[in-house]
Amino acid sequence: MKTIGIIAILLFSPIVLADDDCLISGVFNIDTAKTMADFLEHHTITSPEEKRAWTEVFSSLSHEWRCDEMRGGNFGYEIPWQKVSVTQLEPHTLLVSFPEKRWPDLTLVFEGPCYKSYNSQMNFHDYFCPVEE
Repeated sequence: MKTIGIIAILLFSPIVLADDDCLISGVFNIDTAKTMADFLEHHTITSPEEKRAWTEVFSSLSHEWRCDEMRGGNFGYEIPWQKVSVTQLEPHTLLVSFPEKRWPDLTLVFEGPCYKSYNSQMNFHDYFCPVEE
């Protein structure tokens, strides 16, 4: 019985370590309603057409994470796979840096399984939730 316990520890230990090394992975789609609400708190939209256009833009955003890589679609353009450095700042906050400096750093603040990131260029938060498989 003792041998089975030791084998189990040896078998499952690498999985736990790999999990600790990977701070984020999976596909996250935008929460259009929450993002649009935050956008409207900071921006004035003057027509129903403009609101529809922004809603359409937001509804197509997604991020796909692979521990040390990220890709996604943002504002009508595709972000190809980019190397990232992910650092845990606080229990529910990750800092994502792009070593090639093609994109600004992202701070992801988790609220349950979802996260928000501040869009400094447009002064509002994007909200993303994991895609259920």
